[in-house]
Amino acid sequence: MIEKKRDPKPKIFFTAAILLVLCILGYQLLFPTPVPSSDGVIQLLQKAEAVYQPGNTQLLSCTASDVDGYEVVSDYDQVVQTIFTSEGIQQLEQAAIDGKPLIRKEQDQVLRLSADENSSAYFDNIQAAKLLDQQDNLFAFRIEFPSPDDGQTLQTDVVVAMQEDGSLLLYSLHYPSCDQ
Repeated sequence: MIEKKRDPKPKIFFTAAILLVLCILGYQLLFPTPVPSSDGVIQLLQKAEAVYQPGNTQLLSCTASDVDGYEVVSDYDQVVQTIFTSEGIQQLEQAAIDGKPLIRKEQDQVLRLSADENSSAYFDNIQAAKLLDQQDNLFAFRIEFPSPDDGQTLQTDVVVAMQEDGSLLLYSLHYPSCDQ
């Protein structure tokens, strides 16, 4: 009886695949994604507020529009991509205030609700940003901030930030004045 020799290539391929998986797991154990600082999360939330808050022009370049109650934002994509993940941008674009969409895209223009007398700042004086949970590069933080109504009562919320390509971005945020 003639004995067939087995091809060593599948065994080598399997061994290489196992080694690669072990190297990746070892790297993640040795070099986990660092937890963002509370200050970094607070600064990120203040940037997000500059986008969410009608009439705020700290980061966005806005001009008057023909659409009643809205202003044209000329640098929307460039700014929001430095603050939000794609999921965060989707959440922003689905947000509404008193039933009116916060962001509208029409005829190659991005429109944002313009300021009104009810435009409150929530994240000017965040008291705390505490890590609740971490899953890989996602970080859930509980934030505490004074209510704009009386400045004394603390409101709390949970935000999720993501470390992506070396940048900290917002993955999930429920902005207090939005009815999402």
